[in-house]
Amino acid sequence: MNMKLSESTVNLLKNFSSINQSILFKEGTKLRTISVMKNILVEANVGEEFPKDFGIYDLNQFLNGLSLHQSPELDFKNDEFVVIREGKRRSKFFFADPSVIVAPPEKEITLPSEDVTFVLKAEDLQQLKKAASIYQVPDVSVMVNLVWSNWLHETRRMTPQMTLRLLLVRLMMSLCSTSKKRTLRSSLVTMT
Repeated sequence: MNMKLSESTVNLLKNFSSINQSILFKEGTKLRTISVMKNILVEANVGEEFPKDFGIYDLNQFLNGLSLHQSPELDFKNDEFVVIREGKRRSKFFFADPSVIVAPPEKEITLPSEDVTFVLKAEDLQQLKKAASIYQVPDVSVMVNLVWSNWLHETRRMTPQMTLRLLLVRLMMSLCSTSKKRTLRSSLVTMT
């Protein structure tokens, strides 16, 4: 019952830790988490297959422990802890009682069909996160409020990237109070 986590899975877990500091791993290839307030639910399939159910109370601490190694191997033979090893180095990370972890419901969630899809580049997401942090906005949502004739007029000569930037600027502007809009507008010029 040994396994290694890929870089993409570690990065995914880092994102999960920003939603909930704890996680309940389930046997298989699906990872799920939910925020403590139960308003954000995330689900992802990974390349690794977890051999059993186990809970990690402090996911950031677990990931930091993994970062002490170049290529750590996880040994799940024990029911109370996982052994993180590489070469002669070993450390034990004890599992948490599942009752102390806010975990997503067992029931599968079926979402409606996609009405709008878009690609959000990593650098644009970083800009959004930075703006949300600066203006102390706890949640960011994508809102599309279109008046078709105006939208068509504005975007007729725009590339998809320019259209996304326009949406991001509108989104960021809607996050800010009126007094901060002028400062934000000037700082967003660098995105175009």
